[in-house]
Amino acid sequence: MPDRFISFLTEPPQAERVSRTPIFDRFCIAFLAADWILFGSMHFSLHAETRRMLPEWVPIPDAVVIVTGIAEVTVGILLLYPRARRIAALGSLALLVLLTPAVFHILYNDSALPFPDPQDWRNRLWRLLGVPHNVLMAICSIH
Repeated sequence: MPDRFISFLTEPPQAERVSRTPIFDRFCIAFLAADWILFGSMHFSLHAETRRMLPEWVPIPDAVVIVTGIAEVTVGILLLYPRARRIAALGSLALLVLLTPAVFHILYNDSALPFPDPQDWRNRLWRLLGVPHNVLMAICSIH
């Protein structure tokens, strides 16, 4: 039983399985890989801004920002390798679940926004697109 589970996670789909939506498959792979690598790297280049996006109750926030940044970049890179794609998709879903408190914190707390003025159009856009963006990431991870 464990061998079947590991092979499910690591082996590419069987040759007889033909994707009915190859364009959407490619879009999802490219979108998720670019997204995780870009936003994961921002945990290091914009560390203070990323830390502000965490709720106050998160323990050791600096370590959480670094570890999640490493995890995001790793998932993004693994998505580019066909043999690792399934495990990377599961990692993507796990990250989306783990980052949900930060998304709600950003939506409801002005101090968590990336730009100083809460009324700045960039902050409004950040809040407007945040949830649909995460939903699209979840759809692509499941697909």
